[in-house]
Amino acid sequence: MMLRHLAIASLIYVALVLQPGLPVELSMAGARPWIPGMALVLCLMLAEGSASLIWVSILGLGVDCLSGERLGVHIVVATAVAAGLQVFQSSSRFVRPAAVSIAVLTGTFFWKFAVTALHALLAHRTLDWPSVATAASGDAVYTAVLVLLVLIVSRAAWASIFPERLAQFSILNRWSRLTSD
Repeated sequence: MMLRHLAIASLIYVALVLQPGLPVELSMAGARPWIPGMALVLCLMLAEGSASLIWVSILGLGVDCLSGERLGVHIVVATAVAAGLQVFQSSSRFVRPAAVSIAVLTGTFFWKFAVTALHALLAHRTLDWPSVATAASGDAVYTAVLVLLVLIVSRAAWASIFPERLAQFSILNRWSRLTSD
């Protein structure tokens, strides 16, 4: 159990370190990957119940501290998005790469959209809703496609290294060592 929490803390640290520089390098057609959106879904996969919400809140606080904007907006939005995704996760576990990508797509879209809207609301600015939705959806789609590609490539690499164990492969099996007590 302790190893699982250490893995989540490391994941959050890596997401916060990579977010400022890596998306600029990977940007394509104005869309940039939202690495905390990936970390949010992985926190939900690795932790269970209220522990995942606590970890996602820590992730949101880290993004708040690094963003230089109003403190608390990312923490609230990330926790709300994670709570919504927990409902999706309880009905269907994140076992298939497509389910993980859909979770990343929804989580990233709602996180980016709600944060932009809340910042505009708190600053008493008018908001161009279609452009905000377009930017959030572009980032969300790009992040989800990137996650899907990583999962497919990792599955192909796993199959080439251990072909006899491919039948046992799933996202949850991959993290089984982290979740076992």
